[in-house]
Amino acid sequence: REVCEETGYQVRALEQLSWNVFRCEIVAEGVCTKPVDEGFLEKGWWSKSDLDQLTFRAETWGDKVGLMSQHLTEQPDIAGVCGCKVCRTEGFSTTSKQCAWGKDTSPEEACACLKASSLEGRDLVDDCGCKACEGEGWSSHAGMCRRGRSTSPQEACECRKTGEPWLSPR
Repeated sequence: REVCEETGYQVRALEQLSWNVFRCEIVAEGVCTKPVDEGFLEKGWWSKSDLDQLTFRAETWGDKVGLMSQHLTEQPDIAGVCGCKVCRTEGFSTTSKQCAWGKDTSPEEACACLKASSLEGRDLVDDCGCKACEGEGWSSHAGMCRRGRSTSPQEACECRKTGEPWLSPR
């Protein structure tokens, strides 16, 4: 509840890291729309190597840098079909015409990137093998490509790392 009230994200706790800190995964965005107490906090995504450059609110949950350093892993720089660093949660934004953090690359965007970089006769499939030019993206819940879905950076990263489609933990 606290995460949703302060960030707008709905999360699922995966592991307790300290008495009041949990490792979570985002399950939905924009769920909480009315700010409570101090309102929505400024948020962003950083890698482990960025920790020393960040400023945190004092006296909130202990040695933040130490705790995050202990539990974060560096994500590889794996480029998706549009050249975005999918393992660092980047997707392509048509609006800004560049990779952007937290953006899913839509099938239309993936198709345009594939067409621009495609070799003649090569299948136009996204990072998880979905037919982007036919409007498909990966659905980790269904465990297959689905029309009208976008392959998320997390899904693209897992597909690129393993060479196999990604299924979300249930």
